[in-house]
Amino acid sequence: GFGELARRAAAAPAEQAAASTRFYFTAQKLEVVASRELRSPLDEGSTRHVELATSGDYETADNLAILPENDAEDVAAVARGLGLDPKRRFALDAAKPPFPTPCSIEVALRRFCDLTHKPKRRQIDALLRVVDESPRTQLLRQRLDDPDWGLDTLVDYVDFLAPVSSPDASRLLAVFLDKVSPRLQPRYYTIASSAASEPSCVHVVSSLVTLPGGRRGVCTRYIDALRPGDRCAAFVRPSSFRPPPDPTAPLILVGPGTGVAPMRAIVRDVAAGAWPRPSRLDLYFGCKTPDLDHIYKDEMDAWLRDAHLDNLHLAYSRVQAHKVYVQHKLAERAAALADDLLAARASLFVCGSTDMGNAVAATVRDALAAHFAAAEGHNDDSAAAAAKVDAFIDTLKRDGRYVQELWA
Repeated sequence: GFGELARRAAAAPAEQAAASTRFYFTAQKLEVVASRELRSPLDEGSTRHVELATSGDYETADNLAILPENDAEDVAAVARGLGLDPKRRFALDAAKPPFPTPCSIEVALRRFCDLTHKPKRRQIDALLRVVDESPRTQLLRQRLDDPDWGLDTLVDYVDFLAPVSSPDASRLLAVFLDKVSPRLQPRYYTIASSAASEPSCVHVVSSLVTLPGGRRGVCTRYIDALRPGDRCAAFVRPSSFRPPPDPTAPLILVGPGTGVAPMRAIVRDVAAGAWPRPSRLDLYFGCKTPDLDHIYKDEMDAWLRDAHLDNLHLAYSRVQAHKVYVQHKLAERAAALADDLLAARASLFVCGSTDMGNAVAATVRDALAAHFAAAEGHNDDSAAAAAKVDAFIDTLKRDGRYVQELWA
């Protein structure tokens, strides 16, 4: 468990650990106190709301870095494929250890090795150098440069070679940990709770990701399986979402799907009186349908009813023949958006996928360009006009009035 991991870390203090993986030594042990599904049972996907007990040392809309664990079946497959005893304990002899030891091979594979990444040629070559030759190793060498070959993850490659034999199991383990498998990295989630109304608990919202081939995302699968009483390793990192320079000016929040997390935190902070109340607070939210995956719908209705939120603009992508997303809802109010940003000194906060963020950015650019063109009495798309839009957007970002946190 995490407590055992923390005690072992004493053998290698955090300040002596490798800087790139110091989080393994410093992450906190957080207990899950609540976990619930947010989507309808009729929806094929899953989005979970998870609450984790904490010391309260976080700010509203900060990021929570979660250290995920690999799937037990993947861990067993790699240990079995490499001919390693998962219960065997070992210690790393390194001046700056990459992770806490002594620990078992099972713990190392589960917590510290990225087993589902797509390995590079040099990583597979390193593995082949420490295992005995076999028809499988020969075939693998022949197929490594074939772009149409079906192997994807490190688990797949080990499974293809299995069972391997090696003249030196200790060297095989050392090479696998050092040259073959990169370290399993934390995943960052914008905290969905208010530090004012939930000071001793952080809320995280996560949608289960299914990758090509049916494999599930490492961290979204891990979060999806968390239940009350479980513990996970995590740490807090500051985010870019902070009250804007003029906190009383209008604030426009754009957060479709799980991108609503920091927006939920901000509105809850406004409701608690901790975040200054903007003169107008608007939220743009998007999902497939109102009945399947409109997460936090009851809360949004309550925000409107209690006047903590002024306007809720909803983009349901699947209730009409054509797809409607949050950028389309923004475009419907393009003139008002430009007026808000230029005249009312509004701020715009955006959270979600990179594609969505780019589409919103294009909508903002178009709205500003149309405003400038109308104000100057021409409709051309000159380089000077584009430069004026770019300069204004740069100013918004520099002043903390246009903030984006996006993920691929």
